[in-house]
Amino acid sequence: MIKKYAPVFFTLIWVILLYAIHKTTILFLDWSAIYSNFHYSLETLYTAFGLASLLIIFILIRVKQRNFDQIGMAFMVLITVKMATLYFVFKPVISNREDEMQWERTNFIILFMAFLILETLISAKILKSTEPK
Repeated sequence: MIKKYAPVFFTLIWVILLYAIHKTTILFLDWSAIYSNFHYSLETLYTAFGLASLLIIFILIRVKQRNFDQIGMAFMVLITVKMATLYFVFKPVISNREDEMQWERTNFIILFMAFLILETLISAKILKSTEPK
């Protein structure tokens, strides 16, 4: 049972690690003033992205159990749904073209790419395990 859901735990550990690194970088470079003006806090962003990633990985594990051949297609659909959902939720940040929002937009895009890479690597690991269980 634990081995089957290991990718979920692996994702959770990486989300916590990414958050710790990000927060440490902000404190070390003294960017706290910049981040304090953000529309959405760092914790809110990591919670949203982290929960979305955990849900995607959990669904991929369930798809693996039911129809192993559909994992790749399920991943593409889930990533598309995640991207559309997060776009509409965080639209005030993404669509605002003011200069003071540039840091927040950049932060959002970097977080999105980091979580996409994380999900892709974990999904590849799920896909590599050739025996459907």
